[in-house]
Amino acid sequence: MFKKSIFMAVAVIFLFSILIYAEEINLKEMADKAKWTNGRGIVLQFGVDLGSDGTAKHLIEPTLENGKKHNKVIFTHPEWVANGMIAGRYENITIPKDNPMAIIAGGFLEGAEGTDGVKFAMHFLLSGETIDPARTIRPSGVPVASGDRIPASLFGIEICSFSAAYDKKIDRVECDLSGYAGKTITVFLIVTAGNSPEKDWAIWTTAKILSGEEAKKERGEKEKPTAEIKEIEEPKPKKFKPEAEIVRTYSMHTSRIYRLDFSDNNKYLVSASADGTARVWEVPKGGLVSSLKEQSGHVFWAAFRPNNRHIVAASGNAARIYDITNGSVVQVLGDHTQRVLTAEFSPDGGTVATGDEGGMVKLWQAGNGKEIRSIATDAGSVHS
Repeated sequence: MFKKSIFMAVAVIFLFSILIYAEEINLKEMADKAKWTNGRGIVLQFGVDLGSDGTAKHLIEPTLENGKKHNKVIFTHPEWVANGMIAGRYENITIPKDNPMAIIAGGFLEGAEGTDGVKFAMHFLLSGETIDPARTIRPSGVPVASGDRIPASLFGIEICSFSAAYDKKIDRVECDLSGYAGKTITVFLIVTAGNSPEKDWAIWTTAKILSGEEAKKERGEKEKPTAEIKEIEEPKPKKFKPEAEIVRTYSMHTSRIYRLDFSDNNKYLVSASADGTARVWEVPKGGLVSSLKEQSGHVFWAAFRPNNRHIVAASGNAARIYDITNGSVVQVLGDHTQRVLTAEFSPDGGTVATGDEGGMVKLWQAGNGKEIRSIATDAGSVHS
């Protein structure tokens, strides 16, 4: 009896050791045990489509953007707002001691052409750490004041990340975890939307932490198709029958275009782009009239004044009025505390309305740039 008890004790200790120092911690398989929230701290039930609040669930054998099927993925659609977020919280994860590394990979489901891209990230929060009390955020990631939006940067330290576009490829990144070897942490898997949440059908094909020999093998190998991935026939392209003739192509922008606007006299076209410029074109000849580069990051909006000479462009925490004849800045409308997403002239051209991602709307005198009024809304973000 005594020998049998000793044997059982040794067996329990051995199994417990295997669990603690497992060669692989597969976060993808554990997703239904994680706690999922959106950018307002609303708890999301895993496996349930929750519409505009966001969704997290497993999908079996979906077809991915590269045209291939994968045996199992985590589908994560962030909250349906600009820069919306969804985060999965995995508690009490002990990082292996032997050469640990993290691998994350993902992209989009087939048919997500409308997305403007998302960011995939893995964050670590060490056991006992809290999340910036000055921002009134609890360690659970839930805001104290309902409606507060939680930036992904408050979920501990970013360990691995990549930005994904709908480009028919599955992206992948590997990160060394030697600085966290043996530590017990909380892991977050986070997806953040771009300016638009449309068709952000983001999927994780891999989310795991490896150690020892398995990590060494992973470091020496590129991701290859395995038994998990099945080849499918490429769909036959449909014959395109144009209903309108292409008159002119404007192709000098180096990144995606957010908005186009014609002047009232139909002689000019302005384009707002993620490359940090607003460009004014002659219609229909296509000549470049002005390239307006004094911007702060993405230019989300550009619109003509009724006088056909000025435009207003939204970028960073400000909007700027430009003279298209020489590219000069006429006025800077810059008292917003968050990114300005939209700007429009009034029909008489005397007033400009701007709106930011925090729901603030401001009215300005176009002639002297003075603020007329501020209107706080509960819209979350103002796009138009």
